[in-house]
Amino acid sequence: MENLQTILEEKKTVFWKEYSKYKRINNILLGASVAVIIADYIWLLPLNQILGFVVIGVMLAGLLFYSSFMKKNISTKVSTYLKEFYLLTSNYAFDHERRDGFSAVMEEKLQLNDFVDAHILKDIIHSGSRNLVRYDYRSFQVKAADYVGYREINKKRTPVFLGKLFVIKAGTSFPQRGMIYLKPAKETTVPNYGPDDVLDLHKLVDNEKMVVYASEENTSFMTNQLLKVVGAMTPNAYLVDATFAFNGDILTIALSYSDELMAVPLKEAFNPIPLETFKDNISDIHQILNHLAD
Repeated sequence: MENLQTILEEKKTVFWKEYSKYKRINNILLGASVAVIIADYIWLLPLNQILGFVVIGVMLAGLLFYSSFMKKNISTKVSTYLKEFYLLTSNYAFDHERRDGFSAVMEEKLQLNDFVDAHILKDIIHSGSRNLVRYDYRSFQVKAADYVGYREINKKRTPVFLGKLFVIKAGTSFPQRGMIYLKPAKETTVPNYGPDDVLDLHKLVDNEKMVVYASEENTSFMTNQLLKVVGAMTPNAYLVDATFAFNGDILTIALSYSDELMAVPLKEAFNPIPLETFKDNISDIHQILNHLAD
């Protein structure tokens, strides 16, 4: 981690210097343009309107050209920095001996139906995603990405899930639909939404740590051993809560995280602890897959 932290800080510093330079030049040019327009309006326009308007037109055209050029330039630098950040952090977090065929692409994403079809939260109308990771783990095909899900609240598109979404295809179907929700730590202050698309499910467990649902009240699927393995993942200051939705041959895992993990550092120092938490959570997920595969 120490080496990764050093590399990320170096890349962030280089990017922030370029971005700060871009903002500084823009501010200087904007101030100079306003000064020229005022001077032109006061002194040149009263003497020669045509020349005065020509000066203003040339200046604005030059400013527009420069602004468009620099915007493309800085957008490229932002994209490069994000790609490098996500590739480095993903390679660190997902490093595991049983991982095969690993790829991470910032531009690829999970879709709206990847969340909706899990039936975790009702009335999801829109989603955003980036940094899609793919790999195989034992008999499971894993996809994971940064994900945000929205529903309409008071006529506004409001995020109700923000975190890491795993969509895992199993080799065989699960015997029934089920859901396990790990409740937030008592000290968390981050807004959270427990699963509410559960009207057709029976509530089997509801204690301080978790809520468990299944499509059949007398089920042999939600065993004590499965709940113990899932319960090894513990919400904290960074992992807000976690939902495991079993449906057909798909296990969807929705991990809500705080901004300390989800936000890419631009000016502030990189904090390694949230990423280490995520890496530990991936290990927990692999232990769950080991249990399901046995």
